[in-house]
Amino acid sequence: MYDAERRGQRSSLPLSGYPRWLEARSSHQEGVFTMIGLLRACLCAFAIVGVTLSGALLGVAPAAIAAAPALVDDSATITSITPDEGPTSGGTVVTLIGTNLLPSIVIVDTEKVTPDFIAPDGTSLRFTTPAHAPGTVDVIVSSFDSSEPVAFTYVAAPTITALSPDSGPQEGGTRVSVSGTGFGTSSVVVIDGADNVIPESISTDGTTLTYLSPTHDPGFVAVTVTTSGGQTGALPFEYIEPDEDATAPPAIVSPGQDEVVTTMTPVIRGTGLPAAIVTVTIDGRDSCTATVASDGLWSCSPAAPLTVGGHVVQATQVGPAGGSAPSPQTSFVIAATSDEGGSGSDEGGSGSDEGGSGSDEGGSGSDEGGSGAGDAGTSELANTGVDLRPVGTLAALMLAVGCALALPRRRIGRG
Repeated sequence: MYDAERRGQRSSLPLSGYPRWLEARSSHQEGVFTMIGLLRACLCAFAIVGVTLSGALLGVAPAAIAAAPALVDDSATITSITPDEGPTSGGTVVTLIGTNLLPSIVIVDTEKVTPDFIAPDGTSLRFTTPAHAPGTVDVIVSSFDSSEPVAFTYVAAPTITALSPDSGPQEGGTRVSVSGTGFGTSSVVVIDGADNVIPESISTDGTTLTYLSPTHDPGFVAVTVTTSGGQTGALPFEYIEPDEDATAPPAIVSPGQDEVVTTMTPVIRGTGLPAAIVTVTIDGRDSCTATVASDGLWSCSPAAPLTVGGHVVQATQVGPAGGSAPSPQTSFVIAATSDEGGSGSDEGGSGSDEGGSGSDEGGSGSDEGGSGAGDAGTSELANTGVDLRPVGTLAALMLAVGCALALPRRRIGRG
């Protein structure tokens, strides 16, 4: 009771009437609260100043900083490499296309290469390949983040060892076989450092190629082969001036240029020097020979059937003055084989004969059975192999039983 009254009295006393110990504690609490408030105010002020200064330094407003997007992917990418092969000696200028290629270093296998040029927008760069052993290596662009690798192939330098033949007429047209190593799809035959000739054929192992000699003045020329791996050494080829007393080449009359034939063994016809021996080559291989008749005509057919498709034919002849140069080339096409079609027709005729034989057998069965149920005629259901003889026997039996049952009934009716 006393405590309650005392608490009530204390609650109604003015602040100045508080006991000293209470007044001291109240003052201490107010000081603590005041310090907390000041700290909160300082923190808020520092936060505002920090955001403002950051915005000023970055050139954006505080609201824009709060709404800033997430970081974007700045890794380098390569979408193409051109060219993608070069010599082992290096020195190939390569262009890379991609994104985020600035700033960057190119890594070829394990060697770092400084780009020769980088586009301002980072979408392309150029660099020069270092020397490297033959083979395929990875090319990487190292920027803020490295790109995925792309392939570059170092190609060994080609070599040349022989030309066959090593001479031909100045009007060109000689088919020359080149032996060596390192020949590929990018190979080009260079004549006398000026004329570039695309090969007719290249072996899969890269050791031989063939080309047709272009027209050139009489004399010796240097023949080289250039590939993505470099250039070979040179071998000599002699262009020969025509001799008026030399045997002229024969002419091919048939098949005509780009003519379409329908036989695997077409007849090759032409003109030449009477009594001369003509040798015909098809696709660079000897195919047949003929002797020129007194009227200057000759003809022969391939010893072995040709294949469907395009073919190239040339001819040479040997007369009193020796062998001639090859004739101009003639190209023709085998589109179909009438021999095969005739064979198919013959087989079809044979099938018809067999069918007729089957009909004869059926007729024989009809004569023997009386009702046309011969062994090879109608005794089985056509094309199914089902034997109808049991069914016929059962039908005949049922017919006989029916007749036997019908006769007594008719007699009873009459009675």
